[in-house]
Amino acid sequence: MIKNLFISVIEISLWVSVIIVLLKITSPFIKKNYAAKWRYIIWFILAVRLAVPINITLPFAPVKFIIFEQAQQITAKSAYSLIEIAAFIWLLGMIGFAIYQFVLYKYFTDKMKRWSITVTDKRTGKVVVPFELNEGANFMNRFD
Repeated sequence: MIKNLFISVIEISLWVSVIIVLLKITSPFIKKNYAAKWRYIIWFILAVRLAVPINITLPFAPVKFIIFEQAQQITAKSAYSLIEIAAFIWLLGMIGFAIYQFVLYKYFTDKMKRWSITVTDKRTGKVVVPFELNEGANFMNRFD
């Protein structure tokens, strides 16, 4: 099962990488002709595609990866195939990265809690909210 998941993730990553390279190459054209909303939608779809490792296949696929099958036949003599070893290493890397991110997040939140202060003055809310609504939106529009 983990072998199939690993192969699926590799295939999805390869295809999405090709699409990302094409998007980066055509980005001047895309920025000129499409609004930022559509660019965000495209990137969101690609992010969802990378996050959900379900491989949707056509009945007659235009391209088929045979590399994995050949690698499996070559290493069939050993107890574990090359794909299973790579999948195990990938899984360990993902778990390690998740732990690393959690530790960084915990460190950040602890530091924010340590140096934060509770706002008790009601006038501060009247100053901050209009700034966030007006200036914050104008500031973010500079990056489009």
